[in-house]
Amino acid sequence: KDFLTITSHELKTPATLIAGYADLILMQERLSAEDAELVELLREGISWLTNIVDDLLEGLRIDAREMQLNRRELHLGEVVASALRWLKPLIEEERSLSIVVGDFSRLSPLHADYDRLREVFVNLIGNAVKFTPDGGEIRIDAHEAEGYCHVFVRDTGIGIPPSALERIFDRFYRLGDPMLHSSSKTAFMGGGIGLGLTICRGVIQAHGGLIWAESEGEGKGTTLRFTLPIMGRSQ
Repeated sequence: KDFLTITSHELKTPATLIAGYADLILMQERLSAEDAELVELLREGISWLTNIVDDLLEGLRIDAREMQLNRRELHLGEVVASALRWLKPLIEEERSLSIVVGDFSRLSPLHADYDRLREVFVNLIGNAVKFTPDGGEIRIDAHEAEGYCHVFVRDTGIGIPPSALERIFDRFYRLGDPMLHSSSKTAFMGGGIGLGLTICRGVIQAHGGLIWAESEGEGKGTTLRFTLPIMGRSQ
C-alpha cells in the first residue's frame, strides 16, 4: 500500500506540471490549428494518466475501508445530469448513440454523497458508451420500492458472459475487447485498469446499498443495477 501511495503521488505531481505547461502553450496566439490539436491530445493523455492514478488511490482506500462519505440531502436526477455533462465529450463522439433518461423528479430525496454518486454514474454510463456499438441505446432510470431507490443503467452493447458477471467488480479485472466497438477511438477509451466497477461497488456499499450486473450473454447488452436507501426510511 505504501509503495502504491508514494508511486501514485510521484506520478501525479509531474503530470500536473505537464498539464500546466500545455495550458500555457494553448494560450499562445500564434499557435496553428494543427499544433493546438496536438496539445489538446497531450492534455487528454495527461487527464487519462491522472484518472488512472486517482483510481489506484481510490482502490487503496476501499481496501483499507477508509472511504469517507460527505452526506447531504440530494436529488438523484441532479447527480445524473451532472454525470452526463461530465461525459459530454465522450458521448458526442458517438453521434448515433441514443441516451434515454427517465423521470428522476418523481423520486424521494436521498441522504448521500453527491460527488461519490456522480463518480458511480460516470463509471457506469461511461462504460455503457464505450461498449455500445453505433446506433445503440443507453437507458438510465430508477424507481422506489421497500424503502430503497432502485437504479439501473442499461445498454444494447457487447454484453457480458454469465461466468463473468460477478468477476467484473473484482480489482483489476478487465472484460472484453474494446475493438468490438465500431468507433475508431474505442481502443483508447477502453484502456482503463479495471478499478472503475470496484470503486462503484465500494461507494454503493458504503451507502448501505447493493450493486450487481445482468446480461444474457455476449452481444445482448448489459444492465447495471444498484440500490440506495431512501432518506429517513432505511438508514
